[in-house]
Amino acid sequence: MKPFREIVILALFLSLIAGCSEKPEEKQPVAEKTPVTAKAKEPVKTKVLAEEVKLAESLKASGAKLKKDKDDFVIEVDFRGTQIDDAALK
Repeated sequence: MKPFREIVILALFLSLIAGCSEKPEEKQPVAEKTPVTAKAKEPVKTKVLAEEVKLAESLKASGAKLKKDKDDFVIEVDFRGTQIDDAALK
């Protein structure tokens, strides 16, 4: 029984020594590693197609509410409170 106790004490002692090692150096985030001279990409400006404008107008005429973004693209169509069927959407 005595050798088992010595082995357990030795294992605990070694785990304490190994657990108290120095902390590893903190890694810098990737954003900090990139050079400051890197330029952000400019957003691509595209025009709304005439076909899409006609589609948006027809949806609005059917009673739908359209939500547009800053570039005048339709990002949301709300049909709540309107009577519309599949044939009208084609």
